[in-house]
Amino acid sequence: MATGLLLFAAQLWAQTTSTGVVTDAKTGQPLPGVSVTGIGSKVGAKTDNLGTFSITVPAGVKNLQFSYVGYKTISQAVSAGNMAVGMTLAESSLDEVVVTGFGSQKRKDVTASISTIGGDKIKNIPVQSFEQALSGKAAGLNVTLPNGVLGNPPVVRIRGVNSIQGSSAPLVVIDGVPVFTGDLSSNLSANNALGNLNPADIEDIQILKDGAASAIYGSRAANGVMLITTKKGKAGKAKVSYDAWVGWTEPFNLFEVLNAQQYVEYKNEAVRNQPGPVFSGHVPGTPVFFLDTDASGKAVDTKWADQLYQTGFQHNHNLSVSGANDNTKYFFSANYTNQEGMIQTNTFDRMQMRMNLDQKVNKWLTIGGNFNFSRGATFSPSTGSIPGTPFNTSGLARLAFITAPNVSPYAADGRYNIMGIDNPTQRNSFNQIGRNRNLFNSGLVNPVMVRDLNKISSTIDQLQGNLFAELKLMKGLSFRTQYGVSWQTSDDRVFYNSLHGDGIQNTSTTGDDGQAFNVTGKFNVANFQNFLTYNFSFNPPGNLITENYLISYFGRVNYNFKNRYYLGLTARTDEYSAFSQGNKRGNFYGASLGWNVSDEAFWDGLRNTVSFFKLRGSYGQVGSLSAVGNFGSLSTFSAFQYGLGYPTLQFNQAGNRDLRWENSTKLDVGFSFGLWNDRINGEFSYYNTDLDDLILDRPLPSSMGVPGNTIQANAGSMFNRGVELTLNARIVEKRDFSWTASFNITTQKNEVTALAPGVTELIGTTQLERTNITRVGQPIGSFFVVRSNGVDPQTGQRIFLDGRGREVLFNFADPVASRWKYRDGTIAPPVSIVSDGVVSGSALPTYYGGFSNNFFFKGFDLNVDFFYSGGNKVYFGSRAGLFDQRFWNNTPEVLNRWQKPGDVTNVPRPVFGDNFSNGSAFPMDINLFDAGFVRCRTIALGYTVPAKLVQKANLSSVRFYAQALNPFIITNYPGIDPEISVNGNSALTPGVDRNTVGQARTYTFGLNIGF
Repeated sequence: MATGLLLFAAQLWAQTTSTGVVTDAKTGQPLPGVSVTGIGSKVGAKTDNLGTFSITVPAGVKNLQFSYVGYKTISQAVSAGNMAVGMTLAESSLDEVVVTGFGSQKRKDVTASISTIGGDKIKNIPVQSFEQALSGKAAGLNVTLPNGVLGNPPVVRIRGVNSIQGSSAPLVVIDGVPVFTGDLSSNLSANNALGNLNPADIEDIQILKDGAASAIYGSRAANGVMLITTKKGKAGKAKVSYDAWVGWTEPFNLFEVLNAQQYVEYKNEAVRNQPGPVFSGHVPGTPVFFLDTDASGKAVDTKWADQLYQTGFQHNHNLSVSGANDNTKYFFSANYTNQEGMIQTNTFDRMQMRMNLDQKVNKWLTIGGNFNFSRGATFSPSTGSIPGTPFNTSGLARLAFITAPNVSPYAADGRYNIMGIDNPTQRNSFNQIGRNRNLFNSGLVNPVMVRDLNKISSTIDQLQGNLFAELKLMKGLSFRTQYGVSWQTSDDRVFYNSLHGDGIQNTSTTGDDGQAFNVTGKFNVANFQNFLTYNFSFNPPGNLITENYLISYFGRVNYNFKNRYYLGLTARTDEYSAFSQGNKRGNFYGASLGWNVSDEAFWDGLRNTVSFFKLRGSYGQVGSLSAVGNFGSLSTFSAFQYGLGYPTLQFNQAGNRDLRWENSTKLDVGFSFGLWNDRINGEFSYYNTDLDDLILDRPLPSSMGVPGNTIQANAGSMFNRGVELTLNARIVEKRDFSWTASFNITTQKNEVTALAPGVTELIGTTQLERTNITRVGQPIGSFFVVRSNGVDPQTGQRIFLDGRGREVLFNFADPVASRWKYRDGTIAPPVSIVSDGVVSGSALPTYYGGFSNNFFFKGFDLNVDFFYSGGNKVYFGSRAGLFDQRFWNNTPEVLNRWQKPGDVTNVPRPVFGDNFSNGSAFPMDINLFDAGFVRCRTIALGYTVPAKLVQKANLSSVRFYAQALNPFIITNYPGIDPEISVNGNSALTPGVDRNTVGQARTYTFGLNIGF
């Protein structure tokens, strides 16, 4: 008995208890649920929610093994002390799973052209919609922000423009459900449909670029496809996370304009140079503009930008709960964001909830669903930055720099300063800001009054989700049925006051008008899908996937031989009611080949250097229906009133019985590679997209009596081609310091190859001016301008070049009939954009990309992201306003004007009323500039509190960070922002900066907490 007790005591004495904490070696975050086992024994333990463990192992056990899903299994020597264990991810970039549309593959097996953007890259960026944060994140993806108005959708294009009259925006699919995109608002308060998705809920985004990748979506894939997967629960204990940021957004790089003293002196000089009277009763040459004082005796010198712009406060909060076990995966989240823009009264407000749930009922049945509900509300004044509005008289972006500085927003009695404020007849007829002491118009409307009294809002309620059931019918064979919906209801409200601005409907009436209206829209998409999937292995290994859809039929086969040679085939048939009988059906396909060259025996000598090398190529044909309406092939009638109000019908659309799909044929060849065990990896692609049967308005003789004298027809064609290069590198990898970087570049060439018969060009109009033109042999939407040859040093007159290149001098001070003269003094025909305009540069960038750096030093992390673009031009239409010689305020550059013979300058002699010499009457090349830029999109510095400290507070992780969005830009463009495009996603009028709000600069401070 004593011997037994002695042996038992000896065994207890030989045991060793080890404690410690297990973290992610890269981020320092604790890892809960890690399996800890004594090698050679049956003793085991798991880390708790804080990553800590305690294990007692018997004598003879020398090492502990640590294993965790997704991480490399490691072992460390048993230690009686407190152990610090760092684990690294097991998968390389080649092993990551890529969603391919109704399926997934490992990246090393993918033969199509697909780019991946992780959700962690965008979750903390202070944007209203996730796509605003994607600039420069992937090759072939070009995302530009056309202005800084909250809720305005960015312009998103995958490998260029893919339609002439239709949209080039990609198809967006969230958790298998196609969703709405674009601005769903019917008024001037933009509301992006994708603003309902909380960026923090996104797991990853896949960009399908070539025919092989996108053909599975057939009829909607010509513009590329963006697949978004939201987060699901991961194995381990429940994880609770709270993320929040607060920040401030402000304008930068606003226009400089003349102060009141400069304005009065310069405008009166222009009046003196005008030989005639400025208004009836005016004595020619006498002053028209005067300095003034306010009620306190202070000189009036209004900085209108200060009245309309602001530093706006923003904050965002995310709370999520997630987890998983052998049978259940769950993810719940709630989000609230409130953002004040840099424009006064411009706000964005979102409330959102999400539930993702997967439940394994038994061995053969899994059910689940993804549900997202949100309410996104925007409030905005009229900014003049929404497509079709740059010349609106109440557009605040323009009023901020053209309104005279020597008038004030308020009258001496405190009321708003407007003409005829006490007389309804005068108030309506003028509908102008008050003039103070000036004798002539000093601005359009009072921007402060319309900012305060007009109310424009848009609210969107959205429900997006799906329900699914998946049955395992036998080994390798499964059936999945899924029903998805995207339901959106918009409530758009407008109130225009009756005293001033947009509410004045008829300036000739004595009564006040005003406007108030409410527009409710409903947008519903239902989606029913059924998948029969068969995965099996044989010698050689391979797999087969077939799929079908309720109204479309499609399938895909992926086959590989020895994980070395790959073949992918996709086919799809769609029918669409808008096309004519016999042309409703479109057949689409894609095929791809791949060869893992580095798996061949002859590669053995290179493998230590080039660890992976794969060749791939694809070819496919997909379609587009964005350019056709719901009844595009039919002749239609609408209600009409005849004579004294008798009801009747009118012919409003001529149908085309031959109308059919737009087709996009895509070729892609390239290779992927990894160097030094994937220390550096990348991808190169050449792509060529031929677009045929593009739908255009074909002109018809007026004698046919067809509405608009046009009919929609498949008549246009163009191509996009270029190369893409992506590089990723782990530059430094040390215990306390690491540096990773990524770089991508895309080149693109666009050329229109055919238009409709009888059509030599398509004119692109920016509300009131013709800025762009589309011709065969040129890029779509090229700039169309009148040329200038500077200013004549002897006369100070603008020198124009007519269509034949002859110099024509313009003098606004001369009578109308003799204002245009050749050099010899003879009268010349007036120069115009129609007769003398020339194509002068492309609005489409010929290259673009991004460059990102991530640094980790102990608990600190630093991320710096750049986005760049170039090879194109921007039409700086706002510059025309800055040099306009009407009552417009001007840039200080006008002070360098011509004043006497011999002066060499590009600013003509000022003549009051002249809107030709500056480019306001028609677009001029003096306002066309190189649009190349390098923008620092984000700089983010964070600090993760050591696990030992946060454990004391029963937390798993704490991270603080500070971030700057759009901190600086490097460009030669003289305007506010070279990304500006007042015409939004239009292919015919890109790249026009006309009276538009630029982007803001935003500073945020954030907190990430894991419980």
